[in-house]
Amino acid sequence: MKKILCFIIAGILVFETYYIFYLTKQNDLMVEHNNNCVEQLSILDSLLLEVSAERDSLLSKIDTTKTKIVYVREKYKEEYLDVVNQSIGYDIEFFSKYLSENN
Repeated sequence: MKKILCFIIAGILVFETYYIFYLTKQNDLMVEHNNNCVEQLSILDSLLLEVSAERDSLLSKIDTTKTKIVYVREKYKEEYLDVVNQSIGYDIEFFSKYLSENN
């Protein structure tokens, strides 16, 4: 009976020792993993700031391009109306000069 009790106590001590070392190792791994996660999050934050800055820059360029397109469209419309509303005599004069310059 004494031998069995000694084996049970020895088994419990071995189990507890293993369990304590296992938990310590797991905690160290968790701390290392958490530090790695914090480092990766800080990298992601900096990348997010860069992407946001690039996005804002592109949006401002898009806005200025839209303004230029509207301006060019209005300018084209004015020139189109000028060309359409001109007299036939002006067209004949323009093409006569054009043909004489290119011959």
